[in-house]
Amino acid sequence: MNFIIDYPIFLFLFIPLFICIYLFEFKKRQKLAIELVLSIWPKDLLRFDFNLNWFLNFISIFCYWCSLALIILAMSNPELIVSKKIYLNTGQDIMIVLDESPSMFANDMGKSRFEIACEQILEFITLREGDSIGIITYSSDAVLLVPPTTDYSLLKTKINGLKIRDSQLGDSTDIGLALGFACYHLAQCYSQNQFIILITDGCNNAGVIEPLDVARVAKEKGIRIYPIGIGGIQDGVSFSVTNEIGRLEQGRIDAKLNDFLLSQIAQITDSFYESGTTVSVIDSIFKNIHGIEKTNNSFRVEQERKSLIRPFIWGSFLLLFAYILIRKIYLREVL
Repeated sequence: MNFIIDYPIFLFLFIPLFICIYLFEFKKRQKLAIELVLSIWPKDLLRFDFNLNWFLNFISIFCYWCSLALIILAMSNPELIVSKKIYLNTGQDIMIVLDESPSMFANDMGKSRFEIACEQILEFITLREGDSIGIITYSSDAVLLVPPTTDYSLLKTKINGLKIRDSQLGDSTDIGLALGFACYHLAQCYSQNQFIILITDGCNNAGVIEPLDVARVAKEKGIRIYPIGIGGIQDGVSFSVTNEIGRLEQGRIDAKLNDFLLSQIAQITDSFYESGTTVSVIDSIFKNIHGIEKTNNSFRVEQERKSLIRPFIWGSFLLLFAYILIRKIYLREVL
């Protein structure tokens, strides 16, 4: 965003404006000064008492001269130049499938696994440009949080809102259903380059849809699946999570990763599977995916010019109105 002035010659009018301000507001107020020693004055005579009339008079004069300054700026035709990227082709379609089972709220990585996953998703979104990204959360059931969109501010708002676990999704982990749901929504998109990022800390222990069957369907449609295992190296973990009504839920649940299943999903769809138990490792996995799935978007830059003449004129009128209002109504000055 740039600020330009089409007719800078009018800015020379500020010279007579400043001269007028000096002559009318400073020169005429200069009076004969008599040098006095402060020590001869009693201390109570040097107290400062707020004078409302003097303050309003100062504000009114300030509004008057500022209104003239805005008129000069409006005469110079100021404009804002806003650059916009116009993409000439579609980017990639990405679905992020996030496990929301109770074990994801285990605090064995400094923060809960779910919180770390959300933070890494936000960082991944900032790396992408021109891609359509959607979010699905799942446990026993799956829900579409955001359909594939390029409105990254909406995505970030929705992810930042994932503070409380949606207990209506159940307490199990149905990876097959979640992947099938993601493939269904990607089928409604138009990009020829599509992939899924699956984030989980457990194994598939619910549902009737086999994850490997979904992986084979994804392979036929050209969809790659990148499973990411987060934590989950123990046979069981303790979790603590606040539900929708503010009640604290605590417990212990089996959450050991099924590395063999996740590796098979990646192998079928020509991708890779990695897991990590630290934030730095999870961060590197997301960056690896970003490096492999580079978007070759072509775009052109268009510049939009927005004139500021009208805002400056309206601002000048409002300041002049404030000047008249103070002088005429409150100070009761005859204009």
